[in-house]
Amino acid sequence: MFRGLVLAVVLAGIGLHAEGQHAHDDTKASFSLPGSILLFGTYDEVAIATPGHVEGIRPGAEITANHGFFSYPSLSYKGGLITWGFFTKVEKTATGIRTRSALGVYSLANHKWKTFGDPDDTGSIDATSISSDNLHVAFVHEEDRKDNYKRDLRILNLNDGVIHGISHPSIWYRTTLSWSPDSKKIVLIINQVSREDPLVAVLNLQTGGIETLGEGIGAAWSPDGNWIAYYGASGEKCLLVHPDGTGTKVVARLHQSWFSSTRFGWGAPVWSPDGRHLLMTEMMGDLRTFGVAELDLENGRLRTIRRPALPIFGWARNGP
Repeated sequence: MFRGLVLAVVLAGIGLHAEGQHAHDDTKASFSLPGSILLFGTYDEVAIATPGHVEGIRPGAEITANHGFFSYPSLSYKGGLITWGFFTKVEKTATGIRTRSALGVYSLANHKWKTFGDPDDTGSIDATSISSDNLHVAFVHEEDRKDNYKRDLRILNLNDGVIHGISHPSIWYRTTLSWSPDSKKIVLIINQVSREDPLVAVLNLQTGGIETLGEGIGAAWSPDGNWIAYYGASGEKCLLVHPDGTGTKVVARLHQSWFSSTRFGWGAPVWSPDGRHLLMTEMMGDLRTFGVAELDLENGRLRTIRRPALPIFGWARNGP
């Protein structure tokens, strides 16, 4: 199914985390919704919120606050798995700092991490996404050596632990990744050759073909496969477009003023399991304060659920 170079993979370790064991005060900025599992993220942990309970989950490695780096985590469609990229080692060299990272897969049922990665790789993992069939994880690995800088799209097979490199166009430095419901395509963000603003694009994993949908950032596929939600390049609006590039429409817009500046960002819009709502992270003008807004796609109503809040990254059903 996948084309590209097969990379050697090492199972780096398994860590046990009891519920709430590593919860920080940051998790208090999360919230819950009825019948839902919500995934939030901070620099040094992710948080899972269900009605009446919040669990802070730290990486399966002894790295404090990920040294100021944040990778976009993801929650599986059925809510059983979390994926996240985090640093496992930081080395001081004559030319600066060299980091080593791992792809973490966390089971909510077993409260355990499995970490995957090539021990010879240096760099960071920028974004992760679990396929709708729970069989693969897509992630972006960024090499940080000055003499060998590159950004690669990779696919982890959860059955055998093998990682494949995937041919792709130039990936934007803060791309998001989102699988189609049939697990055959990925929507991601790529660079334009002659312009600064990035493009939303659909990559066909079977053919290697790519179709661009328009300028924007932070794209996510709807559960029924009919729409892709994304932010405009400036972050001031949220749009929907069909995967074939037709039907583009603005569904939410943030109003700016001389006294306040807010934009959508820090990941992609988050679809509700029934595809009727979107949760979106709002970034205040100081870029240090976040809120989470909910958009009702049936009536177009946008409301801020909580501010301040942790950035939101996943929404799944809680239970069958």
